[in-house]
Amino acid sequence: MPTIDSYDGFLVDLDGVVWTGREPVPGSPEALATMLAAGKEVVFVTNNPTKRPAEYAERLQGMGIDVGPERIVTAGITVARRLPRNRNTTITTRMKASPSVFNTSLIVSLTKVVESYCTR
Repeated sequence: MPTIDSYDGFLVDLDGVVWTGREPVPGSPEALATMLAAGKEVVFVTNNPTKRPAEYAERLQGMGIDVGPERIVTAGITVARRLPRNRNTTITTRMKASPSVFNTSLIVSLTKVVESYCTR
Protein backbone atom coordinates (compact mmCIF):
# COMPACT_ATOMS: atom_id res chain seq x y z
CA MET A 1 0.00 0.00 0.00
CA PRO A 2 1.41 3.42 -0.95
CA THR A 3 2.42 5.85 1.78
CA ILE A 4 2.63 9.63 1.65
CA ASP A 5 6.24 9.21 0.54
CA SER A 6 4.91 7.80 -2.74
CA TYR A 7 3.42 11.18 -3.70
CA ASP A 8 4.76 14.70 -4.15
CA GLY A 9 1.50 16.43 -3.34
CA PHE A 10 -2.14 16.10 -2.49
CA LEU A 11 -5.43 17.75 -3.39
CA VAL A 12 -7.54 17.54 -0.24
CA ASP A 13 -11.27 18.24 -0.21
CA LEU A 14 -12.38 20.27 2.79
CA ASP A 15 -16.02 19.30 3.33
CA GLY A 16 -16.29 15.73 4.54
CA VAL A 17 -12.55 15.03 4.44
CA VAL A 18 -11.02 17.69 6.70
CA TRP A 19 -14.21 18.58 8.55
CA THR A 20 -17.86 17.64 8.75
CA GLY A 21 -20.03 20.58 9.68
CA ARG A 22 -18.14 22.47 12.39
CA GLU A 23 -16.08 19.50 13.60
CA PRO A 24 -12.78 18.16 12.22
CA VAL A 25 -12.86 14.63 10.88
CA PRO A 26 -11.02 12.56 13.50
CA GLY A 27 -7.34 12.28 12.59
CA SER A 28 -7.45 14.80 9.75
CA PRO A 29 -5.51 17.61 11.51
CA GLU A 30 -2.75 15.18 12.49
CA ALA A 31 -2.57 13.61 9.02
CA LEU A 32 -2.39 17.02 7.35
CA ALA A 33 0.27 18.22 9.79
CA THR A 34 2.30 15.11 8.95
CA MET A 35 2.01 15.78 5.21
CA LEU A 36 3.04 19.42 5.58
CA ALA A 37 5.92 18.57 7.92
CA ALA A 38 7.14 16.07 5.31
CA GLY A 39 7.31 18.93 2.80
CA LYS A 40 4.44 17.68 0.68
CA GLU A 41 2.51 20.11 -1.53
CA VAL A 42 -1.00 20.20 -0.10
CA VAL A 43 -3.74 22.16 -1.84
CA PHE A 44 -7.20 22.29 -0.34
CA VAL A 45 -10.17 22.26 -2.69
CA THR A 46 -13.86 22.86 -2.19
CA ASN A 47 -16.91 23.20 -4.37
CA ASN A 48 -18.43 25.38 -1.66
CA PRO A 49 -18.03 28.97 -2.88
CA THR A 50 -19.56 30.65 0.17
CA LYS A 51 -16.24 31.71 1.70
CA ARG A 52 -13.04 33.26 0.44
CA PRO A 53 -9.74 31.35 0.63
CA ALA A 54 -8.60 33.50 3.58
CA GLU A 55 -11.65 32.39 5.57
CA TYR A 56 -10.94 28.73 4.86
CA ALA A 57 -7.27 29.21 5.75
CA GLU A 58 -8.27 30.81 9.04
CA ARG A 59 -10.49 27.86 9.86
CA LEU A 60 -7.68 25.42 9.04
CA GLN A 61 -5.28 27.44 11.20
CA GLY A 62 -7.79 27.17 14.04
CA MET A 63 -7.43 23.40 13.75
CA GLY A 64 -3.64 23.68 13.97
CA ILE A 65 -3.01 23.35 10.22
CA ASP A 66 -0.64 26.15 9.26
CA VAL A 67 -1.59 27.08 5.70
CA GLY A 68 -2.29 30.35 3.93
CA PRO A 69 -5.03 31.25 1.49
CA GLU A 70 -2.72 30.57 -1.46
CA ARG A 71 -3.27 26.86 -0.79
CA ILE A 72 -7.07 27.05 -1.09
CA VAL A 73 -8.91 26.63 -4.40
CA THR A 74 -12.66 27.30 -4.30
CA ALA A 75 -15.37 27.08 -6.91
CA GLY A 76 -15.34 30.90 -6.98
CA ILE A 77 -11.66 30.99 -7.88
CA THR A 78 -12.24 28.49 -10.64
CA VAL A 79 -15.04 30.66 -12.05
CA ALA A 80 -12.82 33.75 -11.85
CA ARG A 81 -10.06 31.97 -13.73
CA ARG A 82 -12.43 31.13 -16.55
CA LEU A 83 -13.50 34.76 -17.04
CA PRO A 84 -12.06 36.32 -20.18
CA ARG A 85 -8.80 38.15 -19.60
CA ASN A 86 -9.58 40.80 -22.19
CA ARG A 87 -10.78 43.81 -20.18
CA ASN A 88 -12.70 45.09 -23.22
CA THR A 89 -14.96 42.06 -23.18
CA THR A 90 -18.40 42.62 -21.69
CA ILE A 91 -19.73 39.80 -19.56
CA THR A 92 -23.45 39.60 -18.98
CA THR A 93 -24.49 37.25 -16.23
CA ARG A 94 -27.34 36.70 -13.88
CA MET A 95 -25.92 35.84 -10.52
CA LYS A 96 -27.83 34.83 -7.45
CA ALA A 97 -25.23 34.25 -4.79
CA SER A 98 -23.91 35.51 -1.50
CA PRO A 99 -21.70 38.63 -1.50
CA SER A 100 -18.72 36.42 -0.71
CA VAL A 101 -19.18 34.41 -3.91
CA PHE A 102 -19.59 37.60 -5.94
CA ASN A 103 -16.46 39.16 -4.44
CA THR A 104 -14.43 36.00 -4.98
CA SER A 105 -15.53 35.76 -8.59
CA LEU A 106 -14.54 39.33 -9.32
CA ILE A 107 -11.14 39.27 -7.69
CA VAL A 108 -9.41 37.88 -10.73
CA SER A 109 -6.03 38.51 -9.13
CA LEU A 110 -6.73 35.48 -6.98
CA THR A 111 -6.29 33.38 -10.09
CA LYS A 112 -2.57 33.45 -9.28
CA VAL A 113 -3.12 30.50 -6.94
CA VAL A 114 -5.10 28.60 -9.55
CA GLU A 115 -2.43 29.16 -12.17
CA SER A 116 0.32 27.99 -9.85
CA TYR A 117 -1.48 24.77 -8.89
CA CYS A 118 -3.86 23.94 -11.72
CA THR A 119 -1.80 24.63 -14.81
CA ARG A 120 1.14 22.41 -13.96
